[in-house]
This record gives sequence, structure tokens and C-alpha cells, in this order.
Amino acid sequence: MQSDAAPQARRRARTAERLREALARLLRDGSRRPTVAALAREAGVGRNAIYANHNTILDELRHAVARRGTDSQRESDADRGLEHRRVIAELKNQLRQLATQNAALLKRALDAEAKATRLDRAAQLTREIDDMRRPIPLRLTEAT
Repeated sequence: MQSDAAPQARRRARTAERLREALARLLRDGSRRPTVAALAREAGVGRNAIYANHNTILDELRHAVARRGTDSQRESDADRGLEHRRVIAELKNQLRQLATQNAALLKRALDAEAKATRLDRAAQLTREIDDMRRPIPLRLTEAT
């Protein structure tokens, strides 16, 4: 039985070494997600062998994924921050434009009201002048 254990242990050690090398390549690549399936394909090993015999490799993979997740989370947070600042600047610019348009419309409305008031007064004066120009019939009272 001793002779069977030694080849099995050597095979497990060689597989572990292949898995570590594959994990290093997988993490360097960056274009592929580091999963157990990707690691198994890269190393040429079955997934069951990884789950059954190589818990340390699984832990290394989990830690690498966790580190990568926090790095990508920081990058995505930074990207989101840049995008938010860009949107805020664009919205501030739109706000300035809308304030300018609002001021212009308010000026036009005030000018129109003033003109309407002047036209009403002019119409009233015109009516008064017309009333003054109309002939007034004179009545003579009879002397008794």
C-alpha cells in the first residue's frame, strides 16, 4: 500500500503545480474571468479533481477573485465618479441656459404688458378726444 500512496501523492503534487501555473497565467491574462472551469481548462485537469483534492488552489482562486473584484470595484467607482461629474457639469450648463432663456422670456412678457398698458391708455385718450370733437346740440330755453 505504501507504494500506491507515493505515486498518488506525486501525481497530486504535479497536478497542484500545474494548477498554480495555470492560475498565474489566468490571472495575468485578465481577459478571461478566473473561474474553476477556466482554471481546469487552462491546466488540463477536471473540475472534480480541483474540488476534491486541491482546496488550497481553490482558496487561492477565491482570494484572487476577491482582490480582482475590489480592484475592479474601485475602477468602476472611479469611472462612475467621472461620469457623474461630467453629467453634473452638463446639467449645470443646461441650468445656466434655461435661466438665460427664462430671463429673456420674462423681459418679453414685461415689455408686452407695458405696451398693452400704453395701448389701453392711448385708446382711452382717443375715445375722450372723439367725445370732445362731437358736436353738442345747444338748447335754447324760451323766454317767457
